[in-house]
Amino acid sequence: MQYNPYLPGTPVKDASFPVHFVSVSNFLRFGSIMKHETLKAKGQIKTFPLVEMANDPRIHQRLIFVSHRWVGNSPDDSKNSQYKYICDMMKKFQNPDEFYLWIDYCSMPQDNQDEKLRTIHLLNNILSHCMYTMIVLLDSDPEGKEYVQRVWCFYEWTASIQYGKVPILRNPRVGKSLYSHAYKTIRLICEEGALNFLEQAKAQYGPHAMNVIQNVVVEDDIFNKKAFCRVLQASFEKDKETLFQNVKACLSLSSILFLESFSQGHFQTIYFEK
Repeated sequence: MQYNPYLPGTPVKDASFPVHFVSVSNFLRFGSIMKHETLKAKGQIKTFPLVEMANDPRIHQRLIFVSHRWVGNSPDDSKNSQYKYICDMMKKFQNPDEFYLWIDYCSMPQDNQDEKLRTIHLLNNILSHCMYTMIVLLDSDPEGKEYVQRVWCFYEWTASIQYGKVPILRNPRVGKSLYSHAYKTIRLICEEGALNFLEQAKAQYGPHAMNVIQNVVVEDDIFNKKAFCRVLQASFEKDKETLFQNVKACLSLSSILFLESFSQGHFQTIYFEK
């Protein structure tokens, strides 16, 4: 498996930071997406220092960042459909037992808020040093329309594009749909105004959300900071097309090339169905 021809992972901010994963072999036996503290107590967490993820290809090539949407305050719906989706996808891998999954509810401390926020602030590092990103969709959202309208999901999908992660998707139709809906979400930000978009994120994710978005999205290299400031200033303009172009300017060149070419099949993607 070769890398997509894009940017390397982000510079490691905290070399010794422990990043927690679950092995696929264990995950397939869980029955649901389980809480980090429960898994830790059972000895079912595998931890890699961030610097090893970044520097050791033998580790990097076995790591999968799982992006999914929560249902209210739960990591899955009542049918455990996202858990089943992940299991279904992983069973189609050759040698699935060689891989490890990063899933927020399993991998991030849930009870220790300081550790949880520390992990969120390093999310960019974690995602960029996994080789793959699996996009998980609810049965009620088979094309990902609602997925990309969630702030964190949109961020994770965009970050995956930015860093050339190998997307793991059910089929090409899903890939084309995610591309299309992500593009529409950018336009939605233009139409509603960037400031309003960030305020919605604050209302949805709590008072710390603005700081997290500022740290993870604006100050890192997913978006160009100066261009983002121009978008904020232009968000009150009536010329939505100019605003849209400014939003596009925020995205890195590699993201734009990917977004505009994804549906043409130019980039490596793993599909399990035709």
